[in-house]
Order: sequence, then C-alpha cells, then structure tokens
Amino acid sequence: MFWTIVKRELLSHIQSLRFSTSFILCFVMMIASLHLMAEKQVHPPEQVAADGGIRLHQWNSDMLDSLARWGPVVYRREPTLSVLCVGLGNRMLTTATASAYNQPQHSARLPFLHNAAALLFPAFDYCLIVGIVVSLIAIVFTYDLVAGDRENGTLKLTLANSIPRHTILYAKWLGSFLSFLAGYFPGLLLILLYMTLHQGIALTTEDYVSILTIDLLSVIYAACFFSLGLLVSCWCKDSRTSLLTILMLWTVLTLIIPGFSAYLGATLRPAPPSYAIAKQVQDIKLEENRKARQKLETYGNRLNATASPEKENLEELQEQFEAYRNLVFREEIQSSYRDISSIRHPYSQKVSRQIELSKSISCLSPFSSFVYLTSDLCHTGLASNWHFRRTVDKYQAKFIGFIDERLNSDKLYDPPNMDALPAFDYYEPRISEIIHVNTFHLWFLLLYSVLFLLLAHLLFMKYDVQ
Repeated sequence: MFWTIVKRELLSHIQSLRFSTSFILCFVMMIASLHLMAEKQVHPPEQVAADGGIRLHQWNSDMLDSLARWGPVVYRREPTLSVLCVGLGNRMLTTATASAYNQPQHSARLPFLHNAAALLFPAFDYCLIVGIVVSLIAIVFTYDLVAGDRENGTLKLTLANSIPRHTILYAKWLGSFLSFLAGYFPGLLLILLYMTLHQGIALTTEDYVSILTIDLLSVIYAACFFSLGLLVSCWCKDSRTSLLTILMLWTVLTLIIPGFSAYLGATLRPAPPSYAIAKQVQDIKLEENRKARQKLETYGNRLNATASPEKENLEELQEQFEAYRNLVFREEIQSSYRDISSIRHPYSQKVSRQIELSKSISCLSPFSSFVYLTSDLCHTGLASNWHFRRTVDKYQAKFIGFIDERLNSDKLYDPPNMDALPAFDYYEPRISEIIHVNTFHLWFLLLYSVLFLLLAHLLFMKYDVQ
C-alpha cells in the first residue's frame, strides 16, 4: 500500500500543470543565468592550473628600496565556478600588494566602469535560483498534500482502509519529492552539459566534483522545504490557510533571517571601524620613518665630523653610511611589521568572531547554510576570501625574509636579484577542507529536513480528517 500511495502522488504531480510550468520556468532561468555569467569570463585551458601569481612593474623593481617599500602585486584568477555562484562578487579579494614596509593592501576586481545598478539587486546566478525558485517549487508541491486531501475527502477515504497514518504521511512526502527529482535531475544534467561544452568555461576534475556536491546540496535544500510544506499542511485545516502560512514562513527563512543576521552579529560583537585601524597603521609608519631618518641624519653628521679635509677617506665613509642605511632600513621594516601585526591580528580576530556569530545566527534559515556551502565550493565565498588573506600574509613573511637577505649583501639602491624572489603559489581550498569548515551548515541542512518531517509526523498522528 505504501508504494501504491507513492505512485499515486508521483503521477498526480507529474501530470499536473504546476509540474511542467515550475520546471520550465526554473531551467529557462538557470540556462539564461549560466549563459550571461559565462560571457563574463574566458579561461584558456593553459591557465586553469595557475591559480595565482606575481605582477612586477619597472618602477618598483629597479631598486631594492622601491621593491621593499611598494612590494610585488600578488593575484589570484577569478574562480571558474563563479558562473554558478557570484558570491562576494566585486567585493571578492583578488589582488594584494605584499609590501615589506606595510600591511598587505588588498583590493577587489572592480572594473573601470560598470553597471552599478546591478549592485542594488541579488546576483542572477544558479545559487539564487535554487535558493528562491526551488524552495517555491517545494511549496507549490506540498502546501496541499494533507490539507487539500482533507478538503476533497480523499484523506478520509484513505484512512478508512485501516492504513497506518505514518505510512500515508511518508508515502505522500516521498511521492511528491520523487516527482520533484524527476523534473529536477534532467535539468541538472543539461546545466552540466552546457558548462562542459561552453568554450569560455574550463572545468577541472575538482570543478566537476564541486558541481556534483552543489547539486547534492540543492537536493537536500529542497528536501528541507518539502518537509516544511508537509508540516504546515498537517497543521492547517484547508489549503488556502496552508499556502498563506508557508509563504510567510518562506519569507522569514529566505529573506528576513539571512539579511538581519549580519547586522545582529555586528551589534552583539562589535569591531573597531576599519578606518581607525588604517589610521593607527599610518601613524606607526610615519613614526618609524621619522626615527629612521633621525638615525641616518645623526650618523651622517657624525661621519662628516670625522671626514678629512682632503677627502681621502670619502669612499670609505660612503660605504659605511650605505651599510648603516641598510641596517636602519632593516630595523625600520622589522619594527613596522611587528607593530602593525600587533594591531592587525587582534582586529582580524574580532572581525572573524563577528562573522562567525552572524553565520551562526543565519543558520536559523536553511537558505543561509546553502549559500555558505555553495559559495565556498565555488570559491567565491567567505572561506576563500579568508584563505587568500592568510596566503598573502604568509607570502609577505617570505618576502620580508627575501628583503632582509638582500640587505645583507646588496646596497639599498642597487637592482635586486629578482631570480631569488619567492613565488606566490596560491591554490584554492580543497573540497574536503571546505566541507570540514562548513560541517556545521551541512548538519543544519540535514537537521531541518529530518526535524520538519518528524514534526509533521507528530501533527498528522492527531490530525482531524473530518
């Protein structure tokens, strides 16, 4: 009897108008979104393995002093899977100047001129379409599963056959969910085929695994709203009340909670404004530079006092001054780096705790957990941003070591030996690392699916079919 009910629900959904219209609309939007996003990036196959690198300019590499003060510009390429999830978008960090004399100066990939109107609205990508449209499809499929059958008398007739209530409930859920998968899987295969054949998208094996993982997450996410729709349908007595109730819950879960969590996290765990930190860093740089100039001036005056009138030892004194200038510059770099780090690290920890609190609050919504997981798997989310920051910090430490080594053997205004410059090897976090970081969100998605279904079970056991 269980599979008879499953088959009946499956066929009734597939033969309905809402099934065809929902999935036609969903996948037309997905293909259109992929096409628009893919036109914005072109990754030649030979560049796929190169996730990051260094750019140098003549003005900051012709002298050791210029290279140390301005530093090389390190960068990472735009993630291939940004066509699926824009994530942080133009606010995603893509380049950084790893100066030995300053904190890394990060910057996002902002075009010279862009359509600013797009910033006013959510990105039209696969992540948003799944988060909004798929959850609405789940609502359309489930809002009248129980309440609708009660209205037309079908539920009363079914229970008259002495079928256990839990059998009916789970069969209805499974039948409706299988009908969803019947329309959803062909669309996922079409999207994967489109991305594989598109010349502007160069997918790696890691990308294919990420795509399949994202597809699996979208199915789990849909199961959350199928369980929620069944829960509301078991709670309400008629389908109209059920539809209005679940739409209100959908608004809270997909719009209000995700948007409100960031502001609540900033209120509960405040962090100093970034401009205040920048001002402290600037003051440290000015003070260290003043001390260095004062030391050089004092030492220069002392050398001038010991110079002979015939200038016989002028070359020797010049070499002494050059060696002392290297020493002072090295001390200036080390002191600035130490003092700036003592400010940056506590600030970064406060911001990190603020973000984690906001993410924890937003987990009241399955939509938030899905977005965090998907954006990180596409390397356009918060985890990838912090990973790039940490990689740049590690590279800066190597670069300072390179400058310190050069100051032992080269003069400050000599051309540096660029062959010994450390390479910037950047690779995006692996899937296993991303899942490990987001285990909390993955468990929440699974928990919501099971919890809503169990609550629906409890309500249906006492449901009045009259």
